[in-house]
Amino acid sequence: MSRAKSPNSSSEPPPGYCDHIRRTLDADGSVEVGAVCFILPLSVADALSEDLKRQWQDYEDAKLARLDSAREERERAKAEEVERDEKAAEDARPKPPVRPRGTVAAFEWEAARTRLDQLRATPSSPDKGQNKRDIQLIEALLKRGPWRRVALPRNWRPRLQALAVELPHFAEVLTFVAQRLALAKLAGAPLVPPPILLAGDPGVGKTHFTHRLAEVLGTPVHRETFDNAETGTSLRGSSRHWSNTQHGALFRLIGLGEHANPVVLLDEIDKCRPNGYGRNPLDALLTLLEPVSNTRVKDESVEVELDCSYVWYVATANDLRLIPAPLRSRFVEFTIDEPDIDGRLLLANAIFASTLARLVPRRAQRERFRPLTNLQVCRLAWHTPRQIRMAVERACGAAALAKRWHIEDEDLELALTNVPRKAEFAAAATKRPGRDPDDAVSIVVLPV
Repeated sequence: MSRAKSPNSSSEPPPGYCDHIRRTLDADGSVEVGAVCFILPLSVADALSEDLKRQWQDYEDAKLARLDSAREERERAKAEEVERDEKAAEDARPKPPVRPRGTVAAFEWEAARTRLDQLRATPSSPDKGQNKRDIQLIEALLKRGPWRRVALPRNWRPRLQALAVELPHFAEVLTFVAQRLALAKLAGAPLVPPPILLAGDPGVGKTHFTHRLAEVLGTPVHRETFDNAETGTSLRGSSRHWSNTQHGALFRLIGLGEHANPVVLLDEIDKCRPNGYGRNPLDALLTLLEPVSNTRVKDESVEVELDCSYVWYVATANDLRLIPAPLRSRFVEFTIDEPDIDGRLLLANAIFASTLARLVPRRAQRERFRPLTNLQVCRLAWHTPRQIRMAVERACGAAALAKRWHIEDEDLELALTNVPRKAEFAAAATKRPGRDPDDAVSIVVLPV
């Protein structure tokens, strides 16, 4: 038997009974909205108290479970957001294109992409312009992809044969090139060409031959002169320690170009001398010409490694004795002799044709030019290839100014004015310094 009473009542319950207050909370269980006091037997009140404790513990457990679930949900949502951001960033990064047929890898894609991420996260130089330039270069590198074509026309055999007819005194070099190309085709692999050294007197056409070889191979050519070279940074780029650091020619030819096998002309390497710091610019070629190391050549400015093993290195020299032995041992040497009269005529015609093709790129217009007469070819044949080229350029300019599609004898005569013939040029180059007895000078002293 129990009866309700007010919670504020001061009367004591009878023996064996106690007050039991029943509190009512809101829906959240956090605010008390009412209370009723009961007088109950002690055993019943104890049972109700234990039940209330269990209910309260269940409520607390459920509350903690809800908090844990909410925290886990927030953490899961945050992880999903981070994953979405990473996936979006990964999707935004450039992907390597599918490898086309007949191409080789010019650089390691992941290494270049890692380098780009490093530059974006931590600038490697306080110069903002330099950092921006580096990022743009590597972005352009990745945009082009790692694959480069190994240029070689399908009709390379007849084209090499035609070049041997055009330049007969280079027949031995062309035979060597044809043999290596045939061997690479037999193996079904792109050619890794050995460095070639052309030795001979000035004016035999070594530079002209190299440019014509690049045309036959269908690949670009870069000329690197060493007669007044101060450093060896032009090919591999200058050090990042310098404020005016620039990427090298190999990065431009291979990294930003289309071919993995450009022709690099190392002109007049015998004239290179150590600079003021005692360093020889030729030392930079040792790594480039070594098959073990030229597959990973780092550009010192961009700090990206390139595979330069497919490059055609063609060096020229007049005196082989002036080339350091470690560098000379890396070349396959050929001695180019003076061409005979027939060879001179063929060389003059070839230089005229190549010069005209460069000056008048459109074939339809170029074919309107009449060929040189036999007398004009003979006039040109006794000069060096450089002199022939300059004379043809000047004579073509005179013809264009006169609105003619042919070169007159007067044009060529004017272009060759004061130009020594090849024999005179060679004699002047080999003349020893000193007083000539025929050039004696008499000094007469007159009294004042």
